[in-house]
Amino acid sequence: MKQIWKQRYQIREKLGRGGSGQVYRVWDLHLEKEWAMKELEQGADQELQMLKQLSHPRFPRVVDAFTEADRNFLIMDYLPGITLEELIKKGPIEEKRLLSLAGQVMEALEYLHEHSPVLLYLDLKPSNIILDEHGQIKLVDLGSVMIKGKESLVSGTLGFASPEQIRVKCRGQELNEQSDIFSLGMLLFAMATGKISRLPVVEEGRKYGIFVRQYHPLVSPALEGIIEVCTRGNPGRRYMSTRDVIRDVENLKKRLKGKKGKLPLWKKGYPLFHRDWQQERSLICTQGKKGLYISVKTALGLLITLVWIAVLTLNDDIFPGNYSQAREKKESSSNVVVQGQAEEDKGEIRQELSVIIRDRQGRKVLVREGAAYRTEENLLFEIPWERLDEDSCRITIFCEEEGREPRCFQLNCIKEE
Repeated sequence: MKQIWKQRYQIREKLGRGGSGQVYRVWDLHLEKEWAMKELEQGADQELQMLKQLSHPRFPRVVDAFTEADRNFLIMDYLPGITLEELIKKGPIEEKRLLSLAGQVMEALEYLHEHSPVLLYLDLKPSNIILDEHGQIKLVDLGSVMIKGKESLVSGTLGFASPEQIRVKCRGQELNEQSDIFSLGMLLFAMATGKISRLPVVEEGRKYGIFVRQYHPLVSPALEGIIEVCTRGNPGRRYMSTRDVIRDVENLKKRLKGKKGKLPLWKKGYPLFHRDWQQERSLICTQGKKGLYISVKTALGLLITLVWIAVLTLNDDIFPGNYSQAREKKESSSNVVVQGQAEEDKGEIRQELSVIIRDRQGRKVLVREGAAYRTEENLLFEIPWERLDEDSCRITIFCEEEGREPRCFQLNCIKEE
């Protein structure tokens, strides 16, 4: 290949190959500036047409286009930096940085999806994302971009392409924004786990996506939930739009930001124990590593309370009147704290009980009957003792999830003394 094209662009380095042609770093002899030059393959002028329509900081600018020696060339911004693929190969990306990068990727997808006509990227993968020294990203290689609803040859990368994208091949009019949202979910999975090859395969029509904590347990449950919804095999069960994904990512960012040093040391919670649950999310089932947290202030309060109860129990005679009788009457109306271990066998419900649900701060959780409640922490269930027919009971709580075997919890209830 000759070194100077159009008597202006001098080739300095071969950068790599995109989906529709070879890319070079060139020197502009007229402006004395570096550009990226892409040689388009025959019939691959779609990328040129797409780039002419786009005007967004997350995409490279096209500054020139020419034909020479029966070859078509694009001159674009040269983007120094590394690809997201190179960054992921170093290992999982810290969650705060991951969310920042994901937000920039979603800006680009939102722009395409709200463009008129709607554009689908269809080849979102780490090697098509350039990360510069300032932490800003650009989406390159628009050879796979197509207009929504238009029949077109569909391409993509195995592992990141959606199941329906792999199936339709030449009937691109069947694809929509949910195909890009699936690829976004796989991109988040790769960033969170450091895995690029041998990615999990999601079958078309599958109701559930990928639960990333099975591959990297340090991922937060909230991020896992976002990835799971994005990567569902059934497009209708994914996020309806990129804006919906952005909303959940922004909420997660705020929560992570709010965790930084806003509580004094004596008010912070410390784990007493941890327990791994691998249940599906529902009213009483949570997923992921959970723990019982207690602050220093609460611990001191509990200690003082326990000492006071011990004094009352051992020295009833020092209190005048019918205090002991009043205390016994109060205890008879106290609540039962239900604790138990998940078991596979199913029991029978003998009595309908009203249950008080509390979070780990002791606040009541209001759940409408028949509704699902998504939680990221353990819940405490209280049953008023006076509602029980016997002094003790055995309760079975069923946890159901669509398409899965029902799970149940066998609970032995005892009155707190």
